[in-house]
Amino acid sequence: AFLENTFFTKSSRFILSGEGANDMFTVNEYGDISVNAMLDREKKSVYKLSASLIDSMSRKPLDKDDTFEVVVLDINDNSPVFPPDLSGSISESSKAGAIVMTVNATDADDGSTPNGRIEYKLLNGTDLFNINNESVIRTLKSSLDREKQSQYIIAIKAKDMPGMENGNSATTTVTININDVNDNIATFKKGKYQFNVKEDSKLGTEIGLSSAGRVLGYLFAVLFYIKLVFSCRRTRHSVDIDFKSSLEVTAHEDVPNGLKSYALVNLKVLDINDNAPELINGNLHVCENDIAGTIIGTVGAHDKDESSKRFRFTLAKKSSNFSLHDNENNTASIELKQGGFSTERSMKYVLEIEISDGGTPEQKSINLIQIKVCTCQTGRRIEYCRAYAQTGVSVSALLAILLCIITILVIVILIVLRRRYQKEVLIAKSSGEIHEQLVTYDEEGGGEMDTNGYDVSILSSACHDSSFRPGTGPSLYAVVKKPPACKGDMGMMIEVKKDEADHDRDGIPYDTLHIYGYEGSESLAGSLSSLDSSSSGSNLDYDFLHEWGPRFRTLAQLYGVDGSDTDSSD
Repeated sequence: AFLENTFFTKSSRFILSGEGANDMFTVNEYGDISVNAMLDREKKSVYKLSASLIDSMSRKPLDKDDTFEVVVLDINDNSPVFPPDLSGSISESSKAGAIVMTVNATDADDGSTPNGRIEYKLLNGTDLFNINNESVIRTLKSSLDREKQSQYIIAIKAKDMPGMENGNSATTTVTININDVNDNIATFKKGKYQFNVKEDSKLGTEIGLSSAGRVLGYLFAVLFYIKLVFSCRRTRHSVDIDFKSSLEVTAHEDVPNGLKSYALVNLKVLDINDNAPELINGNLHVCENDIAGTIIGTVGAHDKDESSKRFRFTLAKKSSNFSLHDNENNTASIELKQGGFSTERSMKYVLEIEISDGGTPEQKSINLIQIKVCTCQTGRRIEYCRAYAQTGVSVSALLAILLCIITILVIVILIVLRRRYQKEVLIAKSSGEIHEQLVTYDEEGGGEMDTNGYDVSILSSACHDSSFRPGTGPSLYAVVKKPPACKGDMGMMIEVKKDEADHDRDGIPYDTLHIYGYEGSESLAGSLSSLDSSSSGSNLDYDFLHEWGPRFRTLAQLYGVDGSDTDSSD
């Protein structure tokens, strides 16, 4: 815009005054008016200004002041806006074309222009409802059935500049509830009901009611009272109910041959505030270098009851060293009143904290916290705690110690049993038993490769050739010539015993076969028993004992050998 005046000269100038003068609007020396800032029609649509023409030298007016208005034209810079929580309702027996509700969106732009005019459109549910440009929602069908669907949620789009592709738009959802009419027999409204009962409810407590529908063309209400006839209780982890959690309730018309309907009722046991809060995070310590005002830790609380609560923390007994500050977020801070703690002192610091849960009825608990005095590193990291040094062991260490003890006990028991078994075997043997050892066997157990037996015939060293005589004088040591083994009853008996052991299916395949109580006849070694030690009746010649020297003279005399010849030879 620009200003004109017949008195305008080179020495004159225009001056603006009024709304937005020299701020929103300015004028130059030629009368051109300029806009210096963004205009918003929705905030202010008209500005009233006044223009003056003065002499630039004398500052005197050259003409009368003139007033004018600056009108701000609208542009499409706003979108339609819906009101919140739109909902409507209609009866299920309504005819097609019935009005459901009216939806009004607003646009801040000029309503006299297309910028502020709004058109509406349904985005879903078009088979049941429609909307016109007057924002009226109507039904298209008369077959709405609340028993099939009791609620519809439809989306509506509002757009300005009708008939044009461009323009601003907005969408919203509208809830349409279908109202029930009396068109069904007496039935439950739902096939399943949910009722709540507190865990401390007494017998006979009323815990719920329900209603049924229509009969014979008129409305009536049938009330069903469900009373608690069994007790129930809640444990720490679960709800223990000694009655079934589901009941079947029957509704019938109070007329002859009335129809019946059924519903399932679920009973939920509700928690009550019957547990006191418990302290958590109670492991606190004081460092030697802590000063007054230091927060040494934060404690919290836990409640076994399910309902959410806000715990309150207080000191049950005042302390001269510590103070408690409730953080009002279910935690509390422990703060030092003074410093100068030392690990050299054996004094115990105990805090008694009272915690209340604020429930109904309110539950409280008093918790004891033992505070350790420690030598700390940077960041209050514990280096050494003297007064409360740990004297116990961990669970894993206890298990390891217990396992070692059990292992030692098992080993000791096995050793004792083995020694007892060996002792019983030794006791069972008779001192008079004489046994031979047979080392040649078909099967040998593992680890018995080094078994060295002795030849039985070594005892028969006395069976020798009588013509054998040493050519020299008597030697200092006995020289025994091993004669060939004499085969007799002993060998046959060993073969029989060996064959019996080979064919014994119930026996164990031993490496060594022991035979007791029988030596066999004609043994070359003779009997080793002192009862049979007699030279009478023996067909053996023991003269060779004299040839073994003076050391065996006594033995030769015991066997009845005449030593005259030997003595004469000496």
